[in-house]
Parts: sequence; C-alpha cells; structure tokens
Amino acid sequence: AVVIAHQGFAYVFSRRELDFYMSQPVKRSRHFRDVYINGIMLFALPYMISVLLGVCVAEGMHSMSTLVFGEILYGMLRMFFFFVAVYSIAVIAVLTTGREIYAILVTIFLLLFEFVAHAVLALLRSYYLVTYYPTGSGITSMGRMFITPAYNFMMGKSRMLSAIDHYGNVDSTYQLISQDFSSLCYLAFLSLLGSIIAYFCFKKRRSEDAGCGICFRHFELFVKGFCAIFGAVFFGTLMDQIFSNLEWRGRTLILFLIILISSLLISSFIEVMLRRDIKRFFKGYICTIVSCIAAILLVVIYRWDLMGYDTYVPKTSEVIDYSFRPTNPTEVRHIAIYDTTEEELEAVTSGMHLTEVKPMAEIARISQENMVSVIKDYPKGFSLSRLLHGRQEEDDRMNQY
Repeated sequence: AVVIAHQGFAYVFSRRELDFYMSQPVKRSRHFRDVYINGIMLFALPYMISVLLGVCVAEGMHSMSTLVFGEILYGMLRMFFFFVAVYSIAVIAVLTTGREIYAILVTIFLLLFEFVAHAVLALLRSYYLVTYYPTGSGITSMGRMFITPAYNFMMGKSRMLSAIDHYGNVDSTYQLISQDFSSLCYLAFLSLLGSIIAYFCFKKRRSEDAGCGICFRHFELFVKGFCAIFGAVFFGTLMDQIFSNLEWRGRTLILFLIILISSLLISSFIEVMLRRDIKRFFKGYICTIVSCIAAILLVVIYRWDLMGYDTYVPKTSEVIDYSFRPTNPTEVRHIAIYDTTEEELEAVTSGMHLTEVKPMAEIARISQENMVSVIKDYPKGFSLSRLLHGRQEEDDRMNQY
C-alpha cells in the first residue's frame, strides 16, 4: 500500500512534472480519481486472481467446503479494506509533503503516532500509578486506537480466533464474521475517510509546494507538537526512573529540566529538517513553549495522580478477578480446606482467583452476617482485585470473606 501510494503520486514532488499533468485538459478531481483508483487496482486485481486460483486448486483436490469458501471471501474483503485504509494514509502523507524523504517520514508518523501515544501513556501509568497493571500484551491490549488500521485489523483477528475451539473448528461462517464485523466496518470507515481527506489534500495543495517540507502549516504544527510532547515525556520519565535513588526534590528538578531540554531539541531539530536551514534551530519557539508546558502537565497529572486513579474505590460490577494470598498458608487449611494435599494447598494459596465476583460477593455478605468469630481470627494476607480498563486494587489486610 505504501509503495503503490508513493509511486502513483510521486510526480507531486517535481514542479515540472506537476505543471505537465495539471496542464492537461482533465479536471483535477478526475486526475486524482484515476491515479487513486489505479493504485487500488494494482493490488486488488492480482490479489483476487491469486486467491481464486488457490480456491480452484483446492476444489480440484476436493479440499473446499462452503464454510471455508465463505471464510476466504470474507478474508479477501478484510484485506481489501485494510489495504485501502493504509493506502489512503500513505497518499495523504505524499500529498502533504514536498519531498520523498518527508513523505516517507510522515507515512511512518501517521501509521504509528497513535501507537506511540498509547505506549508512552502506558509507561506513565505503569511507573507512576501504584494500582495499575496491564490487561494483556500486544497492540490489541493498548487501548482503543481510532485511526490505526493495523489495530482494527488485529482486533478483528483476535476476536475471530476467540470463536475457534481448541481443535481449530468453528460452528459457522456467520459466527466467525459476527466476531469481526465491527472491525470490518471500522476499516471500511477508515478507508472512506482517508480517501476523502486525501482528495481534499490534493485539491488544496499548490504547485509551488513541490520541494518544501510539509505543505500545510496546521499539520506541520501538529507533527512538531506531537513529537516534542511525547518525546519529552518519554525521555523525562526515563530519566526519572534512572535517578529514582535521588531525593524527591532533586528527581523533580531533573525531570522538568529533561522535559524542557528534550522538547526544545526535538522541535528545533524538526524545524531545521523541514526548512533545511541550520539557522532555524532556535526558531519556532512558541511551538516549543507550548509543547514543553503540555509535556510537563501530562507528567504532573500521572506523577501526582491528579485524576485520583490510585484512590478510586471500585464497584463490584467492575471487578473481573479477585485473589487472596494468606500470609500464613496454614490458615487456609484450618479455615477453608480440609483433607487436602500439599500440592492442592499450594495451588490454592499461590493464586485464589475468583472470576465470578458478583455471586461470590453475595455469598461473602451472607457469611459475614452469620460469622461469630472475632476479627483477629480472620486470615491475614495480600488482597488483589483486578478491574476493567487496566486497574487493580491491592492491599495487605485482614480478609473478612
């Protein structure tokens, strides 16, 4: 998708070629449409032909069924929309820049900036929030990404895999599609939205923009600001971890100083690169100041937990898993388990995970109402509640349950 997009619209980087194409008696909208659709067809036609040939071979070997054929057709549709979504983003990158090297860098930026934002925020949560824990691994566990095609593509794949049993079987094509349909619709929406934005970029782009850095000022400020803010947050948090053995005031001073220096260097480097003028190194100071303030505010919110994440008290409906590990494992034998082996006792005490939280909470409530023991007889240990949205509540306490 990226290669075809850059190849099809490469002429916009040359004023001579651009003047030649624009001088032809063809409407600007039609010219965009022809080049844009031609790029899609360069992928779609060979892809469909190769897949259908594979289907014919499988049918000739009597290895094809209605279920498999339906899955193949649906897979082709998923791949088509995934291609168009990435292709439209790459076209936008080409049409908003004036040189090939900038187009490549902006393509990488547009495809990854949402992922980078989630990764940096996850770093802040894991380092500064005591009760945070990651709910999984991989791109699908990093939080909702709205304009990243790879995320929506992988989310659909993950949901479809959940519908397949241990033997690789699935009840019906409908069951498989129903798991992924929301992701497919969102990929189709991204494809349409990207195509519309690419068209307007083509219409608004001027011929004299060939050879420049980024053609649109507002988009340039967004790229500079994003890189400066999240780059400064990343380096500041990293240095804060490295100097964690220092006193609180010294760490805070170093943190803010690193954020200031990082935002200055990153925004200045981007300014020099886009303008191709070393004298522009300390220019654009307004963007630098705004980026520095935004980065400091972001770190302050997480470092001092201004959103109250760690002090939040969960509702029972938000708890997805509860475990209790007693300080003295023998209390489990005396209070809850009788006539058990050491292996069973170890299995229980190493992770007493209760996932059916609502009925267990009701049982615990009834038990507490009828309990005659004094509180000193309750088992003492480590209590952990895992909640939705990557939060956990943990405490060393006496367990009334």
